[in-house]
Amino acid sequence: MSTPQPIEEQDRASLDGLDGVFSTETDEQEEIQDKQEPGTALSPPEADEESEDESDTSSFVGATDKVSRSDLISLLEGFVGILKRDGDINGGAALNVLRGSQTEELKFTDVDIEDKTAELEDMRRLVIEAQETIIKLLTDRVEDRARIAGLETELKLLPDLQEQADRAMAVAFKTEEFRSELHKVKYELERNRIASVRKDMYKGPRGMMTRVRHWFIKAQGLSIRNFEDAVRSDSKVDSVKK
Repeated sequence: MSTPQPIEEQDRASLDGLDGVFSTETDEQEEIQDKQEPGTALSPPEADEESEDESDTSSFVGATDKVSRSDLISLLEGFVGILKRDGDINGGAALNVLRGSQTEELKFTDVDIEDKTAELEDMRRLVIEAQETIIKLLTDRVEDRARIAGLETELKLLPDLQEQADRAMAVAFKTEEFRSELHKVKYELERNRIASVRKDMYKGPRGMMTRVRHWFIKAQGLSIRNFEDAVRSDSKVDSVKK
């Protein structure tokens, strides 16, 4: 039995009400001692019967019996200790039974394990290949979408490009027309320049002499270019003389 613990004031207050219930035992014992006269002795059989009756009555506590506070506390503590020991024993026994059953199951259970490492590796390789294929297909799909978008843009811009090409062709034709017109203008300007040169050549007091000389040169079969060179040389000689 465990040692009695000190009683707190709360416990003492709760046990005060039990004094009136368990106080009859001490009163009856005092009455029995008063009834017995000193010097009177009971016979051995009567003493044995009386002791048996007392032991029987003392083993049971009735509603009229009274128990002291210290006895009640020790009785309750002993009861609690017994319950604790019984709980520990039962819990340990249950654990032992459980452990024993587990060991028996481990002993008598056959384990059949199939080695599927190669199959798992094949599955892993197939999964990796499938992932690579999916990634490649997604990449191709993105590229195809980009190409389709580019073609759609070109189709949308095709009418504008056609219009620009037509404009370029029209500008080219106009450029050719402008070029032909420009050549005509240049030819006219060159002709006017030659005419003005001829007019300047035959103008003045030496105009008649120049014409006569030109006629002689033509008669001699010289070219106009040589005639012009001769005219320039004559003009240079005249300028030097002056």
